[in-house]
Amino acid sequence: MQQHTGNSPRTLSQKLVLAALLACLLLAAGYALVVLGGSVPMEESGGAVGTTVVGIDVSGSALARKEDLMRLARREIQNVQEGTLEIHRFDRKAQELYSGEPLLDPERLTKHLRSWFEEAAGGLGTSLPAFLQRVDQRLATLEKPVRIVVVSDCGMELTTPQERSAALALTRRWSEQGQVAEIAVYGLSAGQREAIRASIDPRLLRIRDDL
Repeated sequence: MQQHTGNSPRTLSQKLVLAALLACLLLAAGYALVVLGGSVPMEESGGAVGTTVVGIDVSGSALARKEDLMRLARREIQNVQEGTLEIHRFDRKAQELYSGEPLLDPERLTKHLRSWFEEAAGGLGTSLPAFLQRVDQRLATLEKPVRIVVVSDCGMELTTPQERSAALALTRRWSEQGQVAEIAVYGLSAGQREAIRASIDPRLLRIRDDL
């Protein structure tokens, strides 16, 4: 009797169908992971941010670099294309300037910026903790997640160690609760990195050196 070896057409066809089904299942699983968010970080996935909060330093030392900081503030505000935009200015105290839809009109934004800088008192000292405390007071009402942008020379010589420790504890809580995605700092003066790192949880802090 002749023994049959190899695959019959029917067996081969069944294997091809099973392989196709397996490929479809793997593709569907990958698609579901992307759609549901999985563990892809917001920054890498390009996910939408609920609220962008911009803090603009208007202390005396910052106003000496007004044009540079205004340029950075304009760029970062223009980058907000969706969600909610909130803008504050700060020296030793923080003040809310704007809350609403993104400022997409360049002329309107320029007018706002000039007004915000020209009306600033230029007080002595930069208190990043005062700004962060102000954001914390607003956080419960803001659409999540929140991204914070700081435009400042970060001349924090007058900020006490206690204030920095309080700000660090505050941002650590934000990180652990997952309410804030990041705190990006632009315009940092030379020699101010340690003061910033002593005030913001490292899991949130992004120092941007592109002044």
